[in-house]
Amino acid sequence: MQPLSLLERLIIDKSYQRWIVFGVVLAFLGGCSAEVGSDKWCEQMNNQPKGEWSSNDAASYAKSCLFKAIQ
Repeated sequence: MQPLSLLERLIIDKSYQRWIVFGVVLAFLGGCSAEVGSDKWCEQMNNQPKGEWSSNDAASYAKSCLFKAIQ
């Protein structure tokens, strides 16, 4: 009997299939986040505690949300 190739072993092994499905779902959900600077993103940032913001988040919020509101 010939040994199984790596691809055949991955297909047979169910745990790898779960990880592949998890990765695909995670990639899909990651693509659904609001674009930085959009109205939806500004609203999400307003609802998020300020202590959880990164310095990039704060700068983008000031540039995209605060200055836009002033104009």
